[in-house]
Amino acid sequence: MFLKKLIKWLSRTFGNFLLTLGITLFILSFFASSALNNLDSLKNTLVNELTTDDVLSEISGIDIKQARELCKTNPALEECKRLNDIKNEFANNTEVNNLLNKAGGYSKYLLPLRILSFVLFILGFLFIFLGSEFSLFLAGKKVALSAAITSLFAVIYYKLLPNLFESVFNSAQIQEKLKEFSSVIVEKVKNIVINWITLQLNSAFKIALILTVVFALIFIALKIYEKKKGKEKISN
Repeated sequence: MFLKKLIKWLSRTFGNFLLTLGITLFILSFFASSALNNLDSLKNTLVNELTTDDVLSEISGIDIKQARELCKTNPALEECKRLNDIKNEFANNTEVNNLLNKAGGYSKYLLPLRILSFVLFILGFLFIFLGSEFSLFLAGKKVALSAAITSLFAVIYYKLLPNLFESVFNSAQIQEKLKEFSSVIVEKVKNIVINWITLQLNSAFKIALILTVVFALIFIALKIYEKKKGKEKISN
């Protein structure tokens, strides 16, 4: 008797683990997909914001607006040519572009990741089914509740992650390493990166919210059905 209960508990526990892992990876794949597809937008925003006259003046210690005025009278100067081409130099940086291309190559793993998450979900369901004495109804109820809770936790931490990133960025250790850079530039980069990450996290947040609602509704429907059947048995 004890051994049977232990096996059922182990089966349900392992099933819940696989289920949680499958849902977590599925939601994570939406963040990864959004991030990989929008790396160029991050680069373009950084290039546009870090090559403004105000930022360039902060970096170089030269009044760039005044320099541009001087360049109008003598555009053939090498310094003037470089000033006009500085945005293109940033945008066409070989190391940065190679890094982005390498990161973009990971998009080929997104489909296998989603297939893996689906397989883990099915396996989790099967183990919970075995631990529920082969009752499809009980297994469905446990799976729906577990999936709803997992998705709800994902909703919470995907919502809180931008604040966590900002806290890490503002930590004493990070600020100590960045103190040699201009505070204006550091703040600008921080805002760009955190805003970009927040936009990418939104896709994962939305799918987690949808899954929470769907599985919660399934669980509620099964509970209502269970109560209805219980009342019918009592009346009979």
